[in-house]
Amino acid sequence: MSDDFDFKKGKKDSGVEASLDDFFQPSETEVPSKKKGSELPIEKERMAKIKDEPELELASEEEGEAGEAKKKKGKEKKVKAKKEPSGGGAGLSKVSLILVIVFGLLGLGILAFGGYYAYRKFFKASPQMVSKKPVSKPEAQAQVKPEGKALGVEQKPSSVQAGEKVPEKPVSGISPKPIGESKPSPVSGKPTVKPSPAPTQTNLDILSIKPSGKGWSCQVGAYMMPESIVGVEKELRKYGFQSLYNVDTHRTLTVHHLYLVGSFDKPAGDAKLRALEQVGFKPKLEPSGNQYRVKVYSYGGKSIAQEAKSKVEKAGVGGAEIISRTELVTLHQLRVGPYLSRSEASKVLSELKSKGFSAVLVEEK
Repeated sequence: MSDDFDFKKGKKDSGVEASLDDFFQPSETEVPSKKKGSELPIEKERMAKIKDEPELELASEEEGEAGEAKKKKGKEKKVKAKKEPSGGGAGLSKVSLILVIVFGLLGLGILAFGGYYAYRKFFKASPQMVSKKPVSKPEAQAQVKPEGKALGVEQKPSSVQAGEKVPEKPVSGISPKPIGESKPSPVSGKPTVKPSPAPTQTNLDILSIKPSGKGWSCQVGAYMMPESIVGVEKELRKYGFQSLYNVDTHRTLTVHHLYLVGSFDKPAGDAKLRALEQVGFKPKLEPSGNQYRVKVYSYGGKSIAQEAKSKVEKAGVGGAEIISRTELVTLHQLRVGPYLSRSEASKVLSELKSKGFSAVLVEEK
């Protein structure tokens, strides 16, 4: 504060009363000078000590605060780690949940399929179990039967070569449908097609069963009646042909049946049979109402049937007629062999023809 300060006028000569601010503040032109000995009364030695001493207390306080902050952060991290599961654990729990769902669905599918299968197998009756076996009708007997089962002889497909005819030898053995009329039916120009009953089967014990395997054989003949083979078989063995066998086949053929005219009672029919046997035939009695008809024989060729008709009438047994029918028949094929090579079978074929047999060469497959 200046010694020249005028309390009445203030700092300026404006005639304004000086204020307290003007009293405590320096004037614009004056700069307060620093007086000597105005410093704080602190000893120089004390100041030197204060300067030399390190700020230990401040550093320790800062380190303490930093340590406490680190401890708090560590505790917060541990709490968060306990509350929040790790990423690997979360992934493992998701995989386990998916596996449980998959195996659950698989188990349900197996149970559903097992229940459906058990229902189909044990509770629901199949149509085959419910349906009844149809009653066979007489007409069904004329259907073709599988080859190889007739007469207990192994069956092979018909091996008659293309273009060959069935040997026109006396053939018989088919039991035709009984004729209900008392009068014989007239011979028609066109044969009637009717199914015939199953042929009468005779056990051909005299013939051996065809050996298994392939080869070549000589077929001597095909017969509709097994009894017709007996005479041919005996004749073949007489000439030294011992390797004989039979092969059955089924064919639809026109068969010409030779009958005596009229119907007979049992005693009269038996008398006609004996008379025909003396001439060389193998006749049969067939029921016809309350009486019987005498069947002389059955033939595969009509010309042979005509010759047999003339023979019967010349013998005085009685009038005869031919009734032709197209029907399914079983042909019994008598063969010699088989042989491994065709050349060997051809030699046997030549021998058979030299003895009067109408044999043909066939291949067994």
